[in-house]
Amino acid sequence: MKIKVTSPGRVNLIGEHTDYNGGYVLPCALDLTIDLFFEKKSNKSYVNTDLGYSMSFDVNTAFKKSDNHWENYVLGAINELKQIKSELSNFSCSIKSILPSGAGISSSSALVCGLIKGLSKLNEINLNNYEIINLSRNVEHKYIGVLGGIMDQFTIMNAKRNMAILLN
Repeated sequence: MKIKVTSPGRVNLIGEHTDYNGGYVLPCALDLTIDLFFEKKSNKSYVNTDLGYSMSFDVNTAFKKSDNHWENYVLGAINELKQIKSELSNFSCSIKSILPSGAGISSSSALVCGLIKGLSKLNEINLNNYEIINLSRNVEHKYIGVLGGIMDQFTIMNAKRNMAILLN
């Protein structure tokens, strides 16, 4: 089974930093995206990116946070899914992005949402958008150290073409 997930970036038009302080925001998705290509593997997992990062591991081995910061997005997504289904399939994931990292347009949230969506499909874990949003926020809080709200994840999972989202 091969799965492709496309995850967009996000820009906020009104209300920066008010989503986690109880205020309104007006975000919309961008046409800059991260594409993630998943496939089941039998004995090891492999993740590689078009930025030259790669990692390999057994998905069912316990692991801690990595010293390589970007790996924690992958490990966090896996650990959060293991809270729902303890045994996951090893996989390969190739990540291709036209969404610049570090530009303030939610590349990390797009990556995590895409990872959780793709891995849940690959492992036949039936998650709705709200569940993916919460798992993704957990990854950012626990594994990355970003204590934000859900604006990024909500926009990435629910945005429609040429539409903004009024979120409180």
